[in-house]
Amino acid sequence: MIAPVPVFPLPDPSLDRSDLLAATRYGEMLLSAIEAQSQAGLASDPAMAALVAQMQQIRLALQARDPAAIRRDSGWWGRLLGRDVEAQLQAEQLSAQLGVLLSRADMLAATLRAALVTIAAQRSSRQTAGEAIDRWIELGQQQLGLDDSAWDQALSRRLDHLRRLAVLQHTQHAQVVLLQGQVHELLERYQRIRDVLLPAWQQQATVQAAAQVPTQLREMQRAQDDITAEVTAMQARLR
Repeated sequence: MIAPVPVFPLPDPSLDRSDLLAATRYGEMLLSAIEAQSQAGLASDPAMAALVAQMQQIRLALQARDPAAIRRDSGWWGRLLGRDVEAQLQAEQLSAQLGVLLSRADMLAATLRAALVTIAAQRSSRQTAGEAIDRWIELGQQQLGLDDSAWDQALSRRLDHLRRLAVLQHTQHAQVVLLQGQVHELLERYQRIRDVLLPAWQQQATVQAAAQVPTQLREMQRAQDDITAEVTAMQARLR
């Protein structure tokens, strides 16, 4: 689904220099249109954080089969305080709920995919709005005279206001572009875990449960390490 490109009003190429009110209100209809387009905020940040948190729980659930890794992660002081035992218990509890955790992650990923439509619309709106303000500023600048009349002063103040708003729109557009990239990257990493790494880990875990084969243990650990690396990268993307 492609979001429609917003249409903003164009400036009048010929302003009435006898109308002081027109100068003080220059660009007013444009700003009203931009405000109407900007009413919908972006609600993807909570879903992003929730998905990353869910993947972290899945990562912990996989550690239930690897007590040695839990002890290493706990550190010497943590083991002394019994945190490795607590972490092992938490991992076992999460492991028993792995199916539920995956279902929740799937729903959060679906929410993020749907949010991409809104993000794309916001990206288009911010870009078009910034370009529209730039056009109004350019035309308004051409209307200024050399006599520094009250009309010119009023329009000049209005143009300064539009310039500040243009900077804001361009900044917001850059933020939306960044957000869009973050969402795409999180979904790609999630999909790699879901479709490639997790099935590989589950396959090796099944084989390992049947026979303690060193090769299979290494493969399972490699898959688990890859999942940990992906989740860590997802967490870093939110910072």
